[in-house]
Amino acid sequence: MVKLSLKAIYGVQSYQYKYRVAGVADWIIAVHTKSHLLLPGLTSGTQYKFRVAGISTDTHRVYSDSVKSYIL
Repeated sequence: MVKLSLKAIYGVQSYQYKYRVAGVADWIIAVHTKSHLLLPGLTSGTQYKFRVAGISTDTHRVYSDSVKSYIL
């Protein structure tokens, strides 16, 4: 399990979190109304990439830089 968190973004209604196993092309998407999210069920010993974007009335998404982390 990993906890993702960021400073709340003014004016957004929810957040689109994306994560994937490092080296795999397809992102898994999780949408949540809070600026933090617990992701259970990740594989121990595997490196993942994570990024997030705020969701508002504007359909254009600006994602954070990707962050890599190994799950222990």
